[in-house]
Amino acid sequence: MAAEAVRKMSLPLVIKPSSKGSSVGITLARTIFDVILGIESALKKDSEVLAESYIPGREATCAVLENFRGEKHYAFPVVEIVPPPGKHFFDYDSKYGGRAQELCPGRFDSADAQKIKRAAVAAHESLGCRHYSRSDFRITPNGKIYLLELNTLPGLTSESLFPKAASSVGLEFGQLLSHLIGEALKP
Repeated sequence: MAAEAVRKMSLPLVIKPSSKGSSVGITLARTIFDVILGIESALKKDSEVLAESYIPGREATCAVLENFRGEKHYAFPVVEIVPPPGKHFFDYDSKYGGRAQELCPGRFDSADAQKIKRAAVAAHESLGCRHYSRSDFRITPNGKIYLLELNTLPGLTSESLFPKAASSVGLEFGQLLSHLIGEALKP
């Protein structure tokens, strides 16, 4: 399995359990040995493993809320995620250890921010999401934007990225929850 992943994609690779969120069990594999260890680690969390090409660059996320401020799909300001020194992505420890920076709005020029927002809305619509979602992105050093994944049930704790993005435009946590409940109760 490791040799096949390396044959089909060049190193480095991201190895992760198929069904886990919050970057649980992810390995950034720079060598074939790392790939083997990453697969073994991921198999302890799930019976299926994903291998993806590692995309270097900046990390961003964009939350989408339905029927807000007169828009069917409202994209909040893009959040830039800056992992702590020595980390190459927003891993589990970075997310929950409080060492990553979450900048809202992120330090993107307006054209890139708009592209990210449009991509988040397009992903939300294309996948038939309801009420809210949050899409994660990587932006390469040469400006290419990659959609990594869409979270259909993004976290809604006071520390989660969705409420932070909402708060940046004046939608406080309780108001956000009331809006989501109202959307869910609509026929």
